[in-house]
Amino acid sequence: LLEVIADLHLPMDPMERTQALADGDHPSAANMTLDLESVPLHVLLKCLSVVRELLQDITQPGLSPNLVTLAETLILPGMQTADAAVRETAVHCLGLCSLLSLNFARQHLFLFLQAVEIDVEAVQATALRVVFDLIHVFGLSAFETSSATKDEKGARSSSTSDSSEQKSVKEEEDEGDADGSRVANSLISLLSRFLDSPNIDLRDVALLGFAKLMLASRLISSKLLLRLFLLWFNPACDDDLLLKQSLAAFFLKFAFSSRDNQEQISEILLPTLDTLWQAPRNSPLRSVRDTSVAQLLV
Repeated sequence: LLEVIADLHLPMDPMERTQALADGDHPSAANMTLDLESVPLHVLLKCLSVVRELLQDITQPGLSPNLVTLAETLILPGMQTADAAVRETAVHCLGLCSLLSLNFARQHLFLFLQAVEIDVEAVQATALRVVFDLIHVFGLSAFETSSATKDEKGARSSSTSDSSEQKSVKEEEDEGDADGSRVANSLISLLSRFLDSPNIDLRDVALLGFAKLMLASRLISSKLLLRLFLLWFNPACDDDLLLKQSLAAFFLKFAFSSRDNQEQISEILLPTLDTLWQAPRNSPLRSVRDTSVAQLLV
């Protein structure tokens, strides 16, 4: 594929093409830098689509040097184009690469979050799915700031003989754990904002993402469980069939999958009823029958 992209840099005229090859102007796949201005957008989109299909068939973890080169010369430049369709496909490709390598995922997490925050809705939805998939595969703790340096600090602690130095390392580790927890909380806070998004597609991506994380025990949060439950009963969401069906299936499977999950559901009974009772007069939740909710939770 890199050779095909390199061929795009050659002149279309046969004589000029032959002369370029004779002069050694043909860029190699190893050292080429993709000039997006010289590649038609439909060609770039086709190349990224091929890469996406290729990455979806890879099952073994780890990124080969060829895949790293592909990411640097095609995927990352594709995320900087003005065309939304190209950016969306590039984000999807970068997400698939990240699923193969935790270090690669850590390096590019900020790019996904940036796309989630400021890009158009289609790219936002794709980037949002990628972030949830990364948490589902690697766990939330893998993206805490302390995770990247924990091994290094452990090595320093084991090789240090002075007790005061060991204490210093331990304090640094405690501070790192606190910073990591803040990063994890900030990440969940950012993602949970989309549960209230006026865009139905983004809201559905967020609720499905959180539902998958809870089913996989990657995330335990009574607060988020309460929000999903209120979304399920909210009359304002009655037109969103995907939301209704997905949450119905989620709560059924979640409740019967473990005893701990049943305890989590019982914990949100009183907060749910309190939210319904305290809802403003103009709130859709005001019309929800608390007896129906209580019977379902019990």
